[in-house]
Amino acid sequence: MIVLPFSNLFLVSPLLAKVQIPTFILEDLANNPGYAALIFIGGLIVTYLAIRFVQVLPLMILNRQRSFQAARSSWHFTRHHTWAYFWRSGVIGLSGVVATLSMSIGLYLLQLQLDKGQNIVAFTGAVVNMAILSIWTQLVAAAVLVVFILMLLHGLEQQVPLDSNEPRLNTALSRSKGVRWLAFSLILVFMAGQVTYNVMYLQGAMLSRPLAISHRGVDDENGVQNTIPALVKTSREKPLTLKWTSTKPRITSLWSCTMKT
Repeated sequence: MIVLPFSNLFLVSPLLAKVQIPTFILEDLANNPGYAALIFIGGLIVTYLAIRFVQVLPLMILNRQRSFQAARSSWHFTRHHTWAYFWRSGVIGLSGVVATLSMSIGLYLLQLQLDKGQNIVAFTGAVVNMAILSIWTQLVAAAVLVVFILMLLHGLEQQVPLDSNEPRLNTALSRSKGVRWLAFSLILVFMAGQVTYNVMYLQGAMLSRPLAISHRGVDDENGVQNTIPALVKTSREKPLTLKWTSTKPRITSLWSCTMKT
């Protein structure tokens, strides 16, 4: 309830990315406006509760409060400030979307001009543009998350002072040369990996040709499964079939299997 309304803008992770509404449910909702209205109203309610509980995690982490105590404190702190948290979060998220979209459109228009030149120029431009867009997306996502957290901390400090007994972050650590060189090295490794992936992707090395296998001999209800008429009709589409041997399956043409049958 606390995380999901903000998962697409701020708290993005591979695990949360899997929490999605399946396509067949969306199609069913489109055909049933009543259900879609209920889902929309439920989303508004969950978003409101998420804003009221937006300070739960900072209170639990920084002030070491228990979950129910942090929930009560967050509900109290956000009273009469719900709209302020809502529009500030919206502005932060919209800024990230606009920044990413602007860079994407700019690089796309640039690539259209490069495609008019020689192949080597177009290919090099595509690799560089994809790397720039990937790095820019990561930077924007990090900046949006930092600004969102700073907004929460600012609102929290206005309501309750942070526990003074808790140790502060050691800012001298970020100034050490070792940390700087480590960060610089990680950035170079990330950029090199991104460029390598782009080159392999644009050359088609990441693609694989799918195999159309007819394991029951039918396609689009053109006959009864595992019957001669269905096999004859399906064989005209030149699919493949699995033929089992004594040790392992072997892919053969469906037409040869039909003739043998």
